[in-house]
Parts: sequence; structure tokens; C-alpha cells
Amino acid sequence: MTRADYQPVKVLALSTAEHDHTCLQHILDHTSWTLWPARSIADAVATIQRYRIPVVVTSENLPDGDWKELLLQTQCLPEPPEVIVIAANADDRLWTDVLVSGAYDVIPKPLDKSEVFRIVSLAWRQWRDRFSRVSSARISFKATA
Repeated sequence: MTRADYQPVKVLALSTAEHDHTCLQHILDHTSWTLWPARSIADAVATIQRYRIPVVVTSENLPDGDWKELLLQTQCLPEPPEVIVIAANADDRLWTDVLVSGAYDVIPKPLDKSEVFRIVSLAWRQWRDRFSRVSSARISFKATA
């Protein structure tokens, strides 16, 4: 990858709690990543569509639904983001529900800097790998067509 190809990682923080946004911003301050705030699923989906956001870190419950509703609304996008749920009560039931539903992972609160960085990085890499293969396949198909 050349310097011209480099684009910072984009992460969307979806929560009504200002503390979640502040904490995530503090954790990601040492990176060149861009953190986009959203406080509703509708705002989040619009931002994801407009800016091609690869990773969403979301609260369990939101004013217009929950993380499952977010997942449902983003799965129909051409390049749906990886969804990570943050939860104060991250029990086995939630972890199982998140993973079986197709979201990426759960991060328990209080947010641990190294855990957030690790999980968001891995989610971004999975998204990048999935869609770089899709883009390569489209280019190859067009070249042979």
C-alpha cells in the first residue's frame, strides 16, 4: 500500500451516553483513526452510507431500537460495517446472541483501552479483507468480460 492509498480507519460510536463517546475518543486519540459520533440508528446508518464506515461500536439499546436493529439496517448496505456491542452486563447470553446474529464482538464496560483497540483493529481488518477481495473480484470480472 502506498502513502496515497492510505486512509485512516473510520469508527462510528453509536450511543446516547456522552461518556461512551468521550471514552472512545480518549482511547482512540493516540491513533490516526477518525471517530464519528451518532446518537440514533437513523443517524448512524446515514453516516455509514455517506462515509463508508467499516466499524461501528454501539450501545445495546438506542432511542430507535437496539444493536439488532442496527445490524438489520446495515446488512443490506453494499459494504456493511462490522458491529461491536458495548455493554455494562456483557454476560454469556449477550455474547452468544451477538455472535450468532452476525455482529463482530462484545466489549464489556468499563471500556479497557487495550481491549477496545484490539477488537476494533481486528474488526477493521476483517472488513478490509472481506471488501478488498470483493473489489478485486469485481475488477477481475470486468477485465475478463
